[in-house]
Amino acid sequence: MAAAVFRSFGPPSVLQLENDFPKPTRRKGEVLIKVMAASINPIDWKTRKGDVPRLAVTRPKIPGGDVAGLVEEADQGSQFKPGDRVFGCNGNQIFWSTYGTYAEYALAHEDCVLPIPEGWSFNEAAAVPLAAMTAWQAMQPSMPLQGKRVLVHAGAGGVGSYAVQIAKAQGAWVATTCSGKNAAFVTETLGADLAIDYTRQKFEEATPEPYDLVVDLIGGDYELRSMPLLKRSGHFAHVLNSGFMNQ
Repeated sequence: MAAAVFRSFGPPSVLQLENDFPKPTRRKGEVLIKVMAASINPIDWKTRKGDVPRLAVTRPKIPGGDVAGLVEEADQGSQFKPGDRVFGCNGNQIFWSTYGTYAEYALAHEDCVLPIPEGWSFNEAAAVPLAAMTAWQAMQPSMPLQGKRVLVHAGAGGVGSYAVQIAKAQGAWVATTCSGKNAAFVTETLGADLAIDYTRQKFEEATPEPYDLVVDLIGGDYELRSMPLLKRSGHFAHVLNSGFMNQ
C-alpha cells in the first residue's frame, strides 16, 4: 500500500511516500479501515521530529492518529461491517505501532471507532477525534459545567474550538482569547459569549468576575497570569506537549 513513512527522526524531509509498504494485519477487536481522510495534529510532527520520548516510537513509522474511511475488515459479530463509513483514532498505536493513518489502510480498535454522522464528509469526520477528546479530557474534572464560567485560551484553534463548544453545550458562560480576525468565528460560529483580542487587551482585564475553569492551550506566562482569575474551588487545565494536567 502507499503510505507516508519516516525511518529516522528529523525535519519534514524525513517523511517519504512509499508505494509498497506492507498492509497492516488486523487483530481480534480491531477494525481495518480503508482511509479516505486523515488529519494532522501537533503530536504527529512532534513524533516525527523526535520531540516525544524516542524509545516510545516504533520505526519505521507511519504518523497519524485521526482517520475517517470505510470498513475493510472487522470481527465476525462486530457492530461494524465492510463498507460502513466510520471515523476514530488509533489510540496508543500513535506511538508504539508502525501503523498510523497517513496511509491507504489503517487499524483502530473497535472502541475507538464510531459511525460517521449523517451529512458529515470524510474530511470533517477526520478532523474530530484527537482534538475533541483532548478538550473533553482536559475539562472533564470540572464537569458538569452548567452555570459555570469558563475561560479558554486559543479558542479558535483545534482543541480550543472544541473546548468552547463543549462548554457551551453544557450550559457554561464562555470567554476565549483569540486574535481580532477570529473574534466573529468564536462568538458567532462556536458560540463563545466573549472574545478577548489578545493583541489589543490583556485577558486579565476583560472581566472582573472569576472563572470556575481555565483551559490553557498556550503555555508560557499564561499559566501564572490565569491562576489569579480562578475561584478558590476552580480548576486550571493546562494542555502540555505530552498530554494535560489539571490543578
